[in-house]
Amino acid sequence: CCTVGDCLGSMLGCRCDESCYARQDCCEDVADVCTPEHLPFLELGTTNGVMHTFLPVFDDASSDPIDILVTLPFGNTLQPSVYVGSNGYFSFERTLECCPMLFPGEDSGLLVAPFWVDINIANDDGVGTVGYEVHDQNGLFLSQVSDFISRQQRTNFSGQWMVVAEWRDVPEFRGSTSVTNTFQGLLITDGTESYAVFTY
Repeated sequence: CCTVGDCLGSMLGCRCDESCYARQDCCEDVADVCTPEHLPFLELGTTNGVMHTFLPVFDDASSDPIDILVTLPFGNTLQPSVYVGSNGYFSFERTLECCPMLFPGEDSGLLVAPFWVDINIANDDGVGTVGYEVHDQNGLFLSQVSDFISRQQRTNFSGQWMVVAEWRDVPEFRGSTSVTNTFQGLLITDGTESYAVFTY
């Protein structure tokens, strides 16, 4: 059985040596030790064959609808597409024009919001970008995030589709461009279960 000494560093904190996985004999207590408490920032723009798409540089920008290859369960609905908004959210069914409002409410629609605030990437200093990537079941990031969720939830989750968005060095609307935030959010699904993970 693997020991704590068999844990090796990886982008997800630490994990058991690959030889342990090959033998499928990682101990439960070792798996606990090897499980990171949070998901580190994913290095977007580094995966061959995966397009890194930036949102247009204007206030309250949004992506076009991003098709979900397998439907994403959200509450009692199955969502076929999602939008990435510059103001720190994923939205379903439609985009939002502006800022945080009473939530939940009729005007907010279905949202997943890592950090919903009035962000301005159209500032005069050119500070801040919002971008996203879509990963399918053949991607390394999707496999690593599935592994992270499986360990955290003590389940056997294997994601089939994932969107990762990054709000990098984004300033608040009418705020100083020297004060910014960087954060990531991702949505991952196997068509039956869905998870959201936020990294700050």
